[in-house]
Amino acid sequence: MNKKYFFKITNYLNAGHAIRWEDSTGQTHIHTWEIIAQISTFKQDAFPAYRFTAIEERLLRILEPFSQQELNSIPPFDKLNPTLENFTDHLFNEFDRSLNELSCQLATLEVSESPTRSCVITRKDRE
Repeated sequence: MNKKYFFKITNYLNAGHAIRWEDSTGQTHIHTWEIIAQISTFKQDAFPAYRFTAIEERLLRILEPFSQQELNSIPPFDKLNPTLENFTDHLFNEFDRSLNELSCQLATLEVSESPTRSCVITRKDRE
């Protein structure tokens, strides 16, 4: 039987943002962002035990600059509109790049700004 193993790691981040519209900027408001990462190895086998901590440390290092901050003041969101979609896309790329150094990859990332609003990005299998 073939198995594919994944880690699923959940983090929370308190940070504010203000959406930029064509002619104005919305009001700054704060969210407790829920960030759920599903991680797989490049191989079809189980993770070594030490990986869990190493993976968590990598993800937290990427999230740390945003903690207790307004996204609009932190690159790339000082220029890029800090929407839920853009924030999720940015985190996906940063997480995946960092995880590749551990011979892992980000399979799915779900970022929620509230219990009713989430953005999900899933790695598309190579065809």
